Amino acid sequence: MDTRRISFVDHARFHRAALHMAVAGGMAGLAAHVTSLLEPRVGGLAAPLPLAVVAGAAVYGAAAPETRARARDLSIVVLGSAFAAAALSAVRRGDMSAPWGAALFAAALGVLVARGTGGRQFWIAGAAGAAGALLGRFVLGALAGLGFGPSWLVAASAGTAFGVVALLGTLPRHLRLERVAATPADTAELLARARQMAGSEPRIGALLEQLDDLERQATVAPERGELDARLAQLDARVDATADELARGEYAKARAAVAEQLGDVQAIETGRERVIARLHRELEEASRVKLAATSAEVDATSQALLETEE
Repeated sequence: MDTRRISFVDHARFHRAALHMAVAGGMAGLAAHVTSLLEPRVGGLAAPLPLAVVAGAAVYGAAAPETRARARDLSIVVLGSAFAAAALSAVRRGDMSAPWGAALFAAALGVLVARGTGGRQFWIAGAAGAAGALLGRFVLGALAGLGFGPSWLVAASAGTAFGVVALLGTLPRHLRLERVAATPADTAELLARARQMAGSEPRIGALLEQLDDLERQATVAPERGELDARLAQLDARVDATADELARGEYAKARAAVAEQLGDVQAIETGRERVIARLHRELEEASRVKLAATSAEVDATSQALLETEE
């Protein structure tokens, strides 16, 4: 039976996003501070427009370099940030309740964080992005109210903190739910023994590499039950249509699914064969080691007997 596990993927991109979001947030915070000095009506860093600028810059920094290079992506981020600023401005004017303004602010940024994804991942990434934006807004507002240094330093620090906290909203983009084959207890014990002996037994190490490769193939391969369901659906479609051309296409599709099923079976068979070979190699290596130890003991005891005589 297969089990599921959550794995973290693309560490390099996540670390790059963390750096870019922090730097972009800090620079945007500093720019917003300078703007507020030149035009006091803009308000402080926690005001709607400066806050939206910091949030938009951080979200823009989270994107991959190839995504940021497209003018269309920048336009989307600008529009989303403008919508977020408009929602907060409506709250400040009294045209909207604070909860609704916060919800629209978070929703706009959540959509920006989730851009480029699809299906269920879009909704999960959007929800996480919205939560990250709300948390980042809280942290930015708290830091902006502290006078721990020059105003420009406070603004840059608050913007950087927003970027770092909002990074949590990008986590779903780096999490994957993977299928792994459940390992029986006896097989797990076998693999533990094999890994202990792999350093001194090259053949056992090579078998473990083959087994790891088969495990990776099994992870990305479709499940047998899913393929069987596809075959049943295609068979039903073949029976339901009278058009010969359509029947031919369904037959080709069925043949492709059957070939995938054969590949899945080949992976399972290969894994079983490698495990069987591991059993043999381990027992033979243990036998050779025990024989060598026994011979050494015999030689030592014989030498002791000769000495006593």
